[in-house]
Amino acid sequence: MASKKYTLLAILLVALQLSSFAQGNDWGWDWKDSSKIPAKRMPQHNEFLNNNYPYPAQPRDQWELGIAGGPSFIIGDISPKIGIGGSMGHFELNVFKPVMIFNFLHSARLIGDVCVAFNDKCAEGIQPLHENIKKHVNNSLMLVTALNTKIGYYKSAEIAQTAHKNGSTLKETAIALGYVTAEEFDAWVKPEEMVGGN
Repeated sequence: MASKKYTLLAILLVALQLSSFAQGNDWGWDWKDSSKIPAKRMPQHNEFLNNNYPYPAQPRDQWELGIAGGPSFIIGDISPKIGIGGSMGHFELNVFKPVMIFNFLHSARLIGDVCVAFNDKCAEGIQPLHENIKKHVNNSLMLVTALNTKIGYYKSAEIAQTAHKNGSTLKETAIALGYVTAEEFDAWVKPEEMVGGN
């Protein structure tokens, strides 16, 4: 009987210790704290805090979207930390709720900040280069699938492989191999009809 009392007392002490640990306020270094920034970097830090960057939108913002909003941070915060915190609710005290809430709010704030930064610094004002888009679409080897029903799979595959090997377009290769004429190719291969639903 005495061993049960001591066991319950030990469990109670561990639970109290865990609850006091989970209620701690120190979540690490505050990135807004300017006391740890060297004096020569203060102007850059102030620009960062005021969201006032002197440089134009750079392609690196797409990289930041993948890193900050990607699986390494968001899934890393949500899955293990909230999952483990939820599994540690000893005696239904739920002492890990502050950890779970902090990590969820941190991930939500991270996703929101990244989306706003991506929109402001990269996506806003982008104009498509229609000539480049048309050139890349017309030179795509995947357009050969439109010829499958007209000349067969094996001839279409030969056209695609030859075009890839020689660095030529599908139209040039198909005409050179003698499988289609220029008029037939233009009539059959229409990228705008190959996308979208029925």
